[in-house]
Amino acid sequence: MQAGGAVGEIWICGPEAAGELHRLTSAAFAGYGWLDPPSGALSETEEDVWQDLARNRGLLYRLDGRPVAGLRIERRPDHLYVHRVAVDPAF
Repeated sequence: MQAGGAVGEIWICGPEAAGELHRLTSAAFAGYGWLDPPSGALSETEEDVWQDLARNRGLLYRLDGRPVAGLRIERRPDHLYVHRVAVDPAF
């Protein structure tokens, strides 16, 4: 995959990526604290993300080895639930 001429990689990830996904999601959602009700992403801990990834999966997009986007995926009986879509604000 290319972004602005650079090549990146998309990784399917599990709990081993909880720290990266938590940092990425926290940064991406930080500017939305004014929402009422607030996003649950702002109160999640790294342990919460680890638990979710242990049951489900996530995707990380790395550009030059740095995680710049991610999301979490949950397989449901009749569809795939995608949530916590996050892009590094600096990207």
